[in-house]
Amino acid sequence: MTGVSLLCGIGFTMSLFIGLLAFPDASSQDHVKIGILAGSLASGVAGAAVLMASARRRLPASSP
Repeated sequence: MTGVSLLCGIGFTMSLFIGLLAFPDASSQDHVKIGILAGSLASGVAGAAVLMASARRRLPASSP
């Protein structure tokens, strides 16, 4: 559940829309875009890491 919740942070289209409306000057809009994309990247990496770690724990041990 935690891994999927972290992956939900990737949805950045609405954040970009609101951020671009909130800041009228181009410099601030560039900072908003970078922050949102960095947050989405961090969310994707964290979610993937949690899901991969939980998948490893559930794999059955291989027998010789």
